[in-house]
Amino acid sequence: MLEFLLDPYNYLFWIFISLILIVSITILWKAFSIYIQFAYINAKVEAIGNPFLIEKDLNLLIESKNINEFIDTLNSNKDFNIDGNNSNEIHISLDNNYVITLNKTKKDSSKKMNDFFNIFYEKIS
Repeated sequence: MLEFLLDPYNYLFWIFISLILIVSITILWKAFSIYIQFAYINAKVEAIGNPFLIEKDLNLLIESKNINEFIDTLNSNKDFNIDGNNSNEIHISLDNNYVITLNKTKKDSSKKMNDFFNIFYEKIS
């Protein structure tokens, strides 16, 4: 019986192989289907780059002589659009830039992620 099933010239052999492939693909699809919906957004966020400053950039900011030089240095390093005349205004401006980045990410994300972003917005506001 086993020799009959494993004979490549028998049509049952090919049905058996097809069933094994279909089951394998189904199992793999279920395992990776969760990650597939995030492939585009992950690639886009990776292309944007790290939003945090590296040590070299921090040293340049520390060496700033006044607040205008600080703002100019920060804007030139990470393409921020920071403005303000005191630390509170700068902080608010940084938070607004963060929200803008999150909005871009939300726009490119799956609609299933809207609840996550809404809860996150509530948490940061």
